[in-house]
Amino acid sequence: METTEKFSIDDYETFLHTRTSLCNGTIAMYRFAVKKFVKEYNNLENLEFYNEFLLKYAIKKRSTLYYSALKHLVRFWIKDKSKRNRMLKVLLKPQDTTPKRKRKYLSYQERLRVIKQIENYKHKILARAQFYTGARISELLTLKKGDISFEPYCYAPNKYRLVMLLTITGKGNKKNPIWIHNQQLADEIASYTLNKNIDVEYYFLWRELSRKMDIVIDVKTNYHWYWQDLKQALEKCGYKKEDWASHDFRRNSGTDVWETSKDPLTVQRFLRHKRFDTTLRYLENAGAQTKETMNKLNEMYSK
Repeated sequence: METTEKFSIDDYETFLHTRTSLCNGTIAMYRFAVKKFVKEYNNLENLEFYNEFLLKYAIKKRSTLYYSALKHLVRFWIKDKSKRNRMLKVLLKPQDTTPKRKRKYLSYQERLRVIKQIENYKHKILARAQFYTGARISELLTLKKGDISFEPYCYAPNKYRLVMLLTITGKGNKKNPIWIHNQQLADEIASYTLNKNIDVEYYFLWRELSRKMDIVIDVKTNYHWYWQDLKQALEKCGYKKEDWASHDFRRNSGTDVWETSKDPLTVQRFLRHKRFDTTLRYLENAGAQTKETMNKLNEMYSK
């Protein structure tokens, strides 16, 4: 039975936004993968087509992108629960043979030294924002008009002061507030964004006009440029790019919060993790706790 006539890629994307906690970039890639699958095959009920597609694009390349996209497609499209479970069970899953990257944790001063070496002014601001807030670079790159403001902040009973507030869009399109208490960083962000006559929607995304005079915004390209600049700064400071990435700003910030508070719930709130086991994994990878302490925490929060 052909089903593509009723299939809507927009409905699939809505399903991912509402039923998963995937970030916008991942959802965009899954949309691309499923659109490609639907273009090649006209029957979304046939398991053989799914596995044939995975053999062609995922298994040989050891890529999990198409597998994950089709797995969510099955959950979205197949209404019969028993059939859906059978299909999910026998979908061909590629084996990832990429060796796990050894994470390197830089000290507070080492991170500052790396940021100082970043040449592009916008990228330096983004790196400082990651450094102080633990935000994902995608969350900062997609800040748009209305997401940056100065709001009253209560720092003592009945005492307020104006503090910069970033309203970031996290996984699952959830809005999260981040207060910028570092005045120098707030001034830098303000001078780059709020005090400019910006006539486009996003603050930090480079954009260009296409032939049709449409504004083209590409988060992936902007991230690539940011990473290239950060990579050069790392190499200038004697660090290997393979040992560090932009997301390590977030991991390092979580480690700093742990060393200050020794409270995993504080770390969870700071990193805005929905699941506590994600926070525990961060702390384990950081080596921030002894194995004995981690076992106690796992036991405590599993009850």
